[in-house]
Amino acid sequence: MEIFTSRSYRHLRAVLDQYARVNQIDFMDAVDCGIRSNLKKGMKVLVNCIRTPHVYFAERLWETIKGGISLDDKSLMRILITRSEIDLVEVLKTFQQQYQKPLTKVIDEVTHGGYRHLLITITSTK
Repeated sequence: MEIFTSRSYRHLRAVLDQYARVNQIDFMDAVDCGIRSNLKKGMKVLVNCIRTPHVYFAERLWETIKGGISLDDKSLMRILITRSEIDLVEVLKTFQQQYQKPLTKVIDEVTHGGYRHLLITITSTK
């Protein structure tokens, strides 16, 4: 676990690729076979976030807005703020590809007032 918490994403991607070459099994498949319970779930989340962070965060954004039905404000803001200087553009593109509508449209549907304006400004300028 220490390696997953102390190395860069680039390094971890290389480690996962090398693991697959050496062991001739994808790390996720090895986790499925050899780990049980919550540790397995946590390892899968970690590996998915390392391999394709824009996909991982697009899925988290969808979960925070519950498909346009309700909203987890705290998680939504945390994702938008933390990804804004890293890969928010990619996250937004992936979101639109996966869910067939831009995040700005979903935000417009489930928020109002100044909060809506703030979120749309964050997501439309990227």
